[in-house]
Amino acid sequence: MAALVRALLDQHFATAGTGRPVVAALVDADARRVQAAWARSLPRDERTGLPPVEPPAGPAYALAAPLVDLAAQQGGDAAVDDLFRTPPRTDEPLLDPWTRLADAQGYLTVPAPDPGGRAEQVEEAGTGPLAWLALLSARLPVADALTAVDGWGGDAAVTFRQDGAHCLAAAFRGDTDADTAEMRAALATWAAAGPAGATRAGLRDGTVWLRTCDPAAATREPSAAVVAALVGRARTSAALVRDGVDVPVARCAADRLLRTSAAARLPLGARAPEVVAAVAACRV
Repeated sequence: MAALVRALLDQHFATAGTGRPVVAALVDADARRVQAAWARSLPRDERTGLPPVEPPAGPAYALAAPLVDLAAQQGGDAAVDDLFRTPPRTDEPLLDPWTRLADAQGYLTVPAPDPGGRAEQVEEAGTGPLAWLALLSARLPVADALTAVDGWGGDAAVTFRQDGAHCLAAAFRGDTDADTAEMRAALATWAAAGPAGATRAGLRDGTVWLRTCDPAAATREPSAAVVAALVGRARTSAALVRDGVDVPVARCAADRLLRTSAAARLPLGARAPEVVAAVAACRV
């Protein structure tokens, strides 16, 4: 069933030729969604012996599932089709599905940073908020890393070698000046926790710049714990919207819960005491 869905998506939307990891993750998530719905539609006796729907492998696939499910919840199959008709150009909707489904903003074009005259083997690096989240969350609490990354507006990065070391030069611009300032502060904390002299960062012309040969900068995917937190945030907000809570309040409450002791238990149902309290706080 999942293979058939993948083939149909490619037939209708040419998904196989995009070369975008985000699109591949969305295809896989939708195939699993359709397969699970088909299995639920069968009589109980016919479900016996069906192979289970395997969990997705890798952060992008795990994070694509809440985006596809939330699109279906909000707008049915037509909304899911829209994800493939005009696929995301960045992985920001994997960080927070509502940036695609509720927000109207695009992303900012940021010039590639100059690694410096002594750099060798300069190559464009993968960018996007998930890469920044992987970097920061390796040393910062998840909530602090998310505070910086949720304001992502655009970026650019290159990898290079210098004096035998693998290095990274990156640039970040937030949706607002405050978002940019939050990233600058987060990078300062991250750098201070690493090897002395390995990292330099600052602010120039409204853009945060980073130049580092810290081995920790090679981390390009968020950990399983970070992915679980993002999935929990998305699914908790979805449960609240299903229960009739307005989208802005649902987003606020789910994000608030992620920054409390309830984070490890996300997703939570709309009637859980902690959720009710978070919703009330966000309505003030």
